[in-house]
Amino acid sequence: MRNIIAVFTKELQSYFYTYMLYASWALFMFVNGWVFIQIVSVLNNQMSSVQVPPVEIFFGGTIFFWLIMLLIVPIITMRLVSSERSMGTFEAIFTTRVAEYEFVLGKFFAAMFVFTLFWASTIVYLLLLKGQLVIDWQAAGVAFLGTIIMGGAMIAIGVFASSLTQNQVIAALLTFVITIVLFSIGLFGYWSIGIMKDIFSYFSMLDQFGKFSKGILDTRAIVYFLSLNLLFLYLSAKTIESRRWKE
Repeated sequence: MRNIIAVFTKELQSYFYTYMLYASWALFMFVNGWVFIQIVSVLNNQMSSVQVPPVEIFFGGTIFFWLIMLLIVPIITMRLVSSERSMGTFEAIFTTRVAEYEFVLGKFFAAMFVFTLFWASTIVYLLLLKGQLVIDWQAAGVAFLGTIIMGGAMIAIGVFASSLTQNQVIAALLTFVITIVLFSIGLFGYWSIGIMKDIFSYFSMLDQFGKFSKGILDTRAIVYFLSLNLLFLYLSAKTIESRRWKE
């Protein structure tokens, strides 16, 4: 546990010492702020036929939500392991008797902290909406929780991608490709029938997140995202272990 905290603390400090974090955070808030303005504009328009709750629109109801998820996670995770290898500090870390799983978990929790901080900051927009629209805070809480759980699975994918290469750009692209495949796999369900349709739907991140955005706490989706999380963290630890002995 002590080693996990040490890795977590070191990684968190490195996040806040880089301009990339602040630039990404500013862009994140700007895009979400613009989305909120559009939501308010549409829902306050008496001519509009949109009857969807504002929370459901914000969490997964626009393409911008998915673009933010697909872009912000690779940015947060691309340097987690690859930077250690490119700077030559990879081997030095393990001379301090840090186990592979401790290294992976420390990195993962640091990225999760930053990701959660990003989304927690959007509560400002919900508070601004409070005076103009009716906000279902329970639904908002469930949608936020779903976003964090899904984000955890995506970050685990990012840790795995970063463990495969010392090039941060390649790590970011790998994260993007793997996550977009898991997002879009449900599309095959439209051309399938029977059990295959259900299988494609189950393995789609897009479909699994759907109930969260409606304020429904779906245990099947939680199991799905946590399973992805554990799988890719395990693969990350094994990849680091194999590369450690090769190098």
